[in-house]
Order: sequence, then structure tokens, then C-alpha cells
Amino acid sequence: QRQMCIRDRAYVGTATPFDLMRMSYIHSTHISDTLQTRTRTLHETLNRIQVATRSINEESRNLKDESENLSERNMTQNRHLLESDQKIKSTIQRSEHKNGAIEKLYSARFNKYSRILRKNK
Repeated sequence: QRQMCIRDRAYVGTATPFDLMRMSYIHSTHISDTLQTRTRTLHETLNRIQVATRSINEESRNLKDESENLSERNMTQNRHLLESDQKIKSTIQRSEHKNGAIEKLYSARFNKYSRILRKNK
């Protein structure tokens, strides 16, 4: 017995039950192949995303480590600058103190010599 066969919404003629089963098998095989292809593509895409995510995480850890190292170096340099500033301030204070003492000494000598010169006039 023949039945009407419609394929892709178009009438293609009459078919036997075997023809209908064969068309159904071909159709389901086609759907299965399509699903397998899409599943494989999805799996490959997910793998690429995982690889990219691992790479980003690794680079993020590297940047974090580098940032911590730079922060530590910056703190060390700041400490050295503060120490250097303190040494410079201390040197300036000692120099000012010595200059004051030298000025007093020269002033005292100048006054002493001035008195001697006045007496000798």
C-alpha cells in the first residue's frame, strides 16, 4: 500500500511504508549527525574558553606578584629616602651648629684684636 510522502513541506509523491521508515531513519540520522557536530563544536569552544581562562588567571597571578614586589621595593626606597633625609637634616644641623660656633670664635677674636688695636693707637 502506498502513502502520500511530503518532504520539506513539498509533496514528493507516494511511498510505501518501507520508504517512509527509510526517510524517517535518514532524517533522524541527519539530526543525530547535526547534534554530534554541534556538540563537538561546543566542546571545542568550551575547551578554548577554559584554556583562555587559565591563561588569564595565570597572568593575573603574575601581575599580582609583580605588583607586590613593586610595592615592597617602593616601601624600601621610601624608607631609604627617609633615612637619607634624616642624615641630610642632621648634617645641616651639625654644620649650622659648627658655623655658629666658628662665628662666635671669630667674633670673639675680632673683638679681642679690635680692643688691642684701639689700645695701641
